Amino acid sequence: MFGFLSRRRDEKQRAAALYAAIVTQARLPAFYAQLEVPDTLDGRVDAIILHLALVLRRLRGEDGGKTLSQNLFDCFLADMDAGLRLAGVSDVRIAKEMKKLVKGVYGRLAAYDEALDAADDALLSAAISRNLYGTLDEEPSSLVLGQVNAYVRALLGELETVDGPELVRGELRFGCAPLVS
Repeated sequence: MFGFLSRRRDEKQRAAALYAAIVTQARLPAFYAQLEVPDTLDGRVDAIILHLALVLRRLRGEDGGKTLSQNLFDCFLADMDAGLRLAGVSDVRIAKEMKKLVKGVYGRLAAYDEALDAADDALLSAAISRNLYGTLDEEPSSLVLGQVNAYVRALLGELETVDGPELVRGELRFGCAPLVS
């Protein structure tokens, strides 16, 4: 009779496992030390969003992928809400800040999707520069952008090799690290 509650809990646990893998990957020191991603709250959130975009993209078309994608996005939002609260944002401002955050995330997801759909390295580099490095005063070097671009392409390829049912079960281990020369 209450099987739906158990199923919902399992779906949320799978999403939480995927989100934990995304956050772990986005926190690799190479992003901040060698690839010059700003080691700030904004920079770390943007690194998470980049990885989230790639996993959400991979979940499309998978049986159960739509529900898992929504639960994964909900995990992200819950993490951001908790982060704002820890940073001392008042309850009154949380809704405004979250609305602004969601709008920004949708824009980033659309920009990454557009660039990846077009298979255009210049478009991908522009999206990466605008989003991952958007808080910097100057654009990252073409070498750094090329390295991040190559990483995104490699990670996208890696995600395509992950078995769909395995991914929907929340089982994801990133094997790809940022390529740094």
